[in-house]
Amino acid sequence: MSPVIYAIILLAVGVLLIGIEVAIIPGFGLVGVLGAGALLYGAFIAYQNYGSAWGFAAIGFGAAAAGLGVYWSFKLGFTKRLVLEDQVVGDSSDLPAQAEKLVGQVGIAVSDLHPAGIARINGQRIDVVAADGEYIESGTAIEIININQNSVVIQRHLAQETTL
Repeated sequence: MSPVIYAIILLAVGVLLIGIEVAIIPGFGLVGVLGAGALLYGAFIAYQNYGSAWGFAAIGFGAAAAGLGVYWSFKLGFTKRLVLEDQVVGDSSDLPAQAEKLVGQVGIAVSDLHPAGIARINGQRIDVVAADGEYIESGTAIEIININQNSVVIQRHLAQETTL
């Protein structure tokens, strides 16, 4: 087989593999690496057998074909499945509204806090952080001492008797 045909086949396979990577298997995985390798090897064959002009032409062809493939995949809608179009519904945390009320509240550590974990305060599960990175075991009575931006800072409750 002639080197020019071999180079053209490698360039076409490289463009096809990169197109598959962009349109069908998003990410930069094995298919994309194989496609880039086929493009580079096809350009190398063209460069080695026909000189630098043909080598650069092969690189330009590969880049242009890959660019057109990406453009067409966006234009024809292949990439619509990569973008979330549905609206996410739900309420954001109302922690800032309750922050002043929570300081001083007593609860129970639901998980081990080392230093972060989950506590139950007034029947509500809240992500908390132990002050000074302290390790607090599950089931220990805790008290909220501070609300720092989105972090609820707690410490061990001095009076371990609690009825939560």
